[in-house]
Amino acid sequence: MTLGEFHSAIRVLRNISPGILYEMEVLPENDQRAFEHFSQDPVGWFINATDNQVRRVWELIQHNQPDEFLITEDSERRNIQ
Repeated sequence: MTLGEFHSAIRVLRNISPGILYEMEVLPENDQRAFEHFSQDPVGWFINATDNQVRRVWELIQHNQPDEFLITEDSERRNIQ
């Protein structure tokens, strides 16, 4: 992963709306307290999330990445300068 890919992924993570997290069943539906916990420290939340939550959030991050930063397991890594 390049710096650009990492930076873009963190930006997407920080901007995920509560509605999307509820819709994707990452957080219990309409649980404002769970969303507040997520929004206070999304990176820390991600590190401590369950495997299922991580996979779903990763899908959201991937779906919202600009094409030049799309990260796939079999893609060639690019150096973004």
